[in-house]
Amino acid sequence: MTTGRLGVLAPYLAVLTFSAAGFGSLYLLFATVPVLASGTGGRFGAGLSTAVFMGTTVLVQFWLPRLATRVRPHVLVAASLLLLALPAPFYGWSEDLWAVLLITAVRGAGFGIITVVGVALVSAYSPAGRQGSALGIYGLATSITGVVAPPLGLVMLHSGQATHAYLLALLVPVGALALLGVVRRSSPAPLATTGPGRRGLSRVWRDRRLMTPALLFLPCAVAYGGLYSFLPLSSADAPGALLAFGAGFAAARFFCGPIADAVRADLLAVPLLALSLLGVLLAAWTTGWLLMLSSLVAGIGIGGLATASLVAIMAQARAGEGALASSVWNLTFDLGIAFGGLGLGMLAVVSSYLVVYLAAAGCVAVAFCVAVLQVIRRVPDTA
Repeated sequence: MTTGRLGVLAPYLAVLTFSAAGFGSLYLLFATVPVLASGTGGRFGAGLSTAVFMGTTVLVQFWLPRLATRVRPHVLVAASLLLLALPAPFYGWSEDLWAVLLITAVRGAGFGIITVVGVALVSAYSPAGRQGSALGIYGLATSITGVVAPPLGLVMLHSGQATHAYLLALLVPVGALALLGVVRRSSPAPLATTGPGRRGLSRVWRDRRLMTPALLFLPCAVAYGGLYSFLPLSSADAPGALLAFGAGFAAARFFCGPIADAVRADLLAVPLLALSLLGVLLAAWTTGWLLMLSSLVAGIGIGGLATASLVAIMAQARAGEGALASSVWNLTFDLGIAFGGLGLGMLAVVSSYLVVYLAAAGCVAVAFCVAVLQVIRRVPDTA
């Protein structure tokens, strides 16, 4: 491999590494925190913890396109990793709901930064015509920790070793700070541009080319938040189910990348939404290895559509709008997760977990019907 090629790969690999570290810190406690919150807040507290995390994530993502015009990428990366890492050990100090929610809110802000900056940098570093493949590898890097980390966090919590999980959530992002120099040298200017033609989020929401793939993915994000919030509470088989879900999600994020370079997003959406719907529906009634299989199917569908929608959105971004397009996709994902935690959590208070999963499946079913109609409508145009 030539030095020139190494020079191109180094910043890309650095982004993959610090993104994986940030997501690893998230996933390690993502299924654990709802359990902590349920100790004093019950089912609603469990859902609220997910909603609070994603709420601060979304607030930060909303302001990131504007912030990215002023602050250099490596500074944003450092802030994100520290906000994710430093509060984690404080979960061991108090299990009161207010304390859990406060710590979770701070970590959500860090996660909001790293999601937008990571996608924008990967897109900027990817070769022409290979954006889908590059984003697929990014999806694998950020979700591979979701295969092991959530069940590992639950096992540590239930075996009395929760302090070890909190320390890991601290050390992993802090270790990734060593790569900041690579990003600083490779991206000396802010990610976003300023000027009279620059669009903001208020204008982008009216761009159908950006919003259609985002809205098709939104119900899958709701189901994602519901599964991570309530599987640990509704089933003793949650560690195995989350392991299977994470494996399917990570594999689909990766393999759908190159496919999205060659296949239209609306054509990909139909089978992926069908898999998501099938997996969530089966998870409502199954246990044991059948629950693991259901979770695997749901993970494949949701993970595949995550990459397909991300590629479709980033492909429509104008020059200098990488951070903006990244914010659109990440806001969609995280608003869906927040609603999956809070909205479905409110439903869980007055109903059963079965109804929660059926409601999540209903959201995905609506998106599936819309995607099918969209494909049918385009058939005469391509005939």
